[in-house]
Amino acid sequence: MVDLLDRVLGEIRERKERARAAVEGTERLEAALAALADERAGGSRAPRQSGGRRRVAGRPRAPRGANRAAVVGVVSQRPGVSVVEVAGATGIERAVVASTLARLVADGVLERVELPAGAHGYRLAACEERRRRDAVRRTAVRRSSAGSLSASGLASCSATSARGL
Repeated sequence: MVDLLDRVLGEIRERKERARAAVEGTERLEAALAALADERAGGSRAPRQSGGRRRVAGRPRAPRGANRAAVVGVVSQRPGVSVVEVAGATGIERAVVASTLARLVADGVLERVELPAGAHGYRLAACEERRRRDAVRRTAVRRSSAGSLSASGLASCSATSARGL
């Protein structure tokens, strides 16, 4: 039974990787078609500056901090989530998710955790999780307008993780 499950899991992972490669190939082809259509229409472009990145046509830029907020939202709802799962849940490109997660780990907002089978995922750092719970409690207290909430839970957090999003 275990062998059957391992084989099925392996087949699912292989199909998922092939599908991902196909999607990425389609995105590259769509970008190439858009560039060719611009060229054919006679649209002249200014030469690219060295080191500049070309944005994918038709994809608007996210507002500042939107990717970070979306990534933290998914990780807070699903502790142990992987880069691929966050990318799928948010619709953000995998490379952008990976760099955002690395930055959030460096800032102390998230922790990288080891999962079974040598994989790794991400979860809220202990101080960040406590800060979010305290914020929810403060909101509830303000709404009921009764009592006050102690900030002692934040005292043990480092300055980097307590600075917020």
